[in-house]
Amino acid sequence: MATLLQLSRQGDVGTISDESKLSKVKLLTPQQLYELWERQPWSAHAIDLEADKHAWSEVVPQDVKDDLAYNLSAFFIGEERVATQFSGLVRAYADQGEEAFLTTQQVDEARHAQFFNRY
Repeated sequence: MATLLQLSRQGDVGTISDESKLSKVKLLTPQQLYELWERQPWSAHAIDLEADKHAWSEVVPQDVKDDLAYNLSAFFIGEERVATQFSGLVRAYADQGEEAFLTTQQVDEARHAQFFNRY
C-alpha cells in the first residue's frame, strides 16, 4: 500500500495529460482517505476572523464589498446545498471504508457552510 508521501510525489492525478503514466498512478483507498481525514481535524468556529472583520469595515471599499458579497454568496449556497443533499451519495456506499470516507465529506461540507455562515 502506497504511503501518503509516495502519493504526494506523483502530483495531482487530475493534471496528468500523458495517458501512459496513468497505469503508475496509485490512489488512496476510501479507508485511507478516512484515516487521513481523521488526522487533519479542523473547526469552522476556531478560525479567527477578527483581521477580516477589521479589513472589511476599515479597508475594503464599498464596491468591492458588494462584489465580494455577491460572489461569496454563491459559495455559501453551494456548500449548504452539498451538505444537505450529500446523504443520497453516502447511502450508496459499496463497503464500510467507503461509507466512512463519504460521511467525512458530508461533515466537511457542513463545516464549509458553517464557515461561510460566520464569514
